[in-house]
Formats: sequence, C-alpha cells, structure tokens
Amino acid sequence: MHPRNPYDKPIDFVALSCGYLPLKSLFVLLITQSSTHIALRALTKAILKTDFSLELEVPEDRLCPPVPNRLNYVLWVEDIVKAMCQGLRLFSDLHPHLNSGTGSSAIYPLLACVRNPSWSILATELDEQSFTYAERNIHANDFSSRITLHRASSYLFGPLFADPSLRISFTMCNPPFYASVSEISASKAAKDEDALSTCTGGDREMAIREGGEIAFLARMVDESLYLRERGGWYTSMLGKMRSVPDVVGLIKLAGIDNYAITQFTQGQTRRWAVGWSFSSLRLPDVCQLSLALSVSDLTFTLPIGRLKDVVPPLDTRALQSSAIANDARPTYRLPPYISAHGFDATRSTREPR
Repeated sequence: MHPRNPYDKPIDFVALSCGYLPLKSLFVLLITQSSTHIALRALTKAILKTDFSLELEVPEDRLCPPVPNRLNYVLWVEDIVKAMCQGLRLFSDLHPHLNSGTGSSAIYPLLACVRNPSWSILATELDEQSFTYAERNIHANDFSSRITLHRASSYLFGPLFADPSLRISFTMCNPPFYASVSEISASKAAKDEDALSTCTGGDREMAIREGGEIAFLARMVDESLYLRERGGWYTSMLGKMRSVPDVVGLIKLAGIDNYAITQFTQGQTRRWAVGWSFSSLRLPDVCQLSLALSVSDLTFTLPIGRLKDVVPPLDTRALQSSAIANDARPTYRLPPYISAHGFDATRSTREPR
C-alpha cells in the first residue's frame, strides 16, 4: 500500500454508515457477505462521498471501482510528477494528464482532481454506455472545466495523435487484465479472492482481444515510441504478477532503459504498476519498488507472434496531414517469442550515458 494511503487500516463500517445513510441498511450485509455487489457499490459511494465529496453513478453492469486500490495508483503518479518537477525545470504539472479508458466512473480523473487542484485531465473512453456515465459523473461533480472527456480513437493515446502540439505530464491506464471471459472464471476458481476485489464489471471492461493486458501494454509501448517525450511518463496498472517480467521485456526490447515498477497491496489484493519515460531523469527510490521475483516468476514465455492480430502496427496514413507525420517511425520489431527469463524486473538503475 502507498504510505500516504489513508486506508491502511480496516475500514470502520459503523462510522462510515453513520455518515452515509444508504449504507446503513446494508451494514449487516457488508459484515456477513461483503462480496455482494449491492453492498460493494454502497460502500464505494460512501467512501467517495465521505472522504472526497464525490457523487458517483455507476450502472450495475459496469465496474464499481474499489477506492483504496485506485487511490494507490493516483498517489504513485503524484510521486512521479513531484519528482519530475523537482528534477526538470521544463517539466510542469500544469501540462494536462491523460487517462486512457476512464470507465463509467471516471474514478482516476475525479480522485486526481480532488487531490490536486492545479491538475487537468484528458480522459478517453471507447464504450458508449461507459462514456455517457463518465460524462455524467464529471458534470455532477463540477469538474467539466478540468476533465475533458474524449471518445477513444483507434489509438490508445488518441488526443496526442490528434493534436501534434499537445504535451502531457503522464498517462494512466487500467487495462483489462484478461484475454477472455473464460480466463476470468478460471482465475476466480484458482484462488480465494479478497471480497472487496470481487469483479463487478461488464465483459467489455474485463476482457480484451487475444493477448490480454500484455497485448495492451505492447500497443502502449509501440505508441509511446512514436510520441516519445510528448508523453512525459507512460504508466499503466497490471493485474497479474506474471505479466510484469514480460512487460519489462517489451520495454527493454524497445530500447527504453528508464522505467519503474511498483506494487500496490490492499488487503489480500495485489496489483502492479509500470511506467517508462524517454526523459534522462531517473526517479528516486520512493517512486518504485524492488520486486523480489523468483526464477520461476521470470520464466513465463510470451508468444509474441500471436499478438500481430491484436496489436497491429500504427497506421500513419491517418497522420499524414499533421506535423508528426514527418517524424521518424519506430523501427523495432518483436521477435517470434520473448522469454522473460533473466530480465531484471526492477527499475533500471543505470545512469544516463
């Protein structure tokens, strides 16, 4: 858990329900059957209302985000921005930030803006229903002037491709963890999940085309090679530990040696986050975690050849009329297979050459 996360102790359901009446009737349900979706939604709304003065509307078939877990990610990004502002005079947190796939709750932009009054967020969303609810949540909480919602394009970082002059401080993303709905079911059957991490999302939020979160990150790396310094720090959440060494492999294969990895632990739930940058400034140790991965953790083999249909090369024809079309396209190619064996799954500690 992030050291600044106030939810490092068990939530006081009694005190919380006293301050949020809709939760009171579900108090017994939270204690006895905390995985019940109705109770989880009430709990999330109570935390957001009580601690952040946020009102949230989330449809029943869309993901109801656990606040402590989402806050961990926001706090980590805050550390990155602070470190970059201190180390680079040209870096400014006044640049907008980008949240790809903000979801129906728009939870990351809302939490980030509540905590950081100077921040502005560009958020993208592909699913039409999620877009509608995200728009409602942003407007209902009076953040329309600081959070700009875009319909997602064929690019993960669409606003950057649409506007060649745009620069951002960082990107945030919480991609679907799994390659299919059946993989979600298998994962649930294989472990006793923490109640508060129960999946409440729809299929479009929780599953992606073949390749899962690794394919998603492969596309992120590819697009970042085109955008480079315009993106500040490119970051993403990871839901599976076995994805970490393979994502590190993708980053290294792309010739990027400035990256960071951290782990978020909330109750029995663990998540990881990875970030990389084309800046020469390394992050301080506070922004990263040295992961103690065993040899078995580092031997997951990724059949990259199967990702060609999932992560097609960038179509630069759509960019020919813009200034960035004159930039050199990245030329790296993925080999048929990447084995994570031997990859160092911690931040690169090499100093700039």
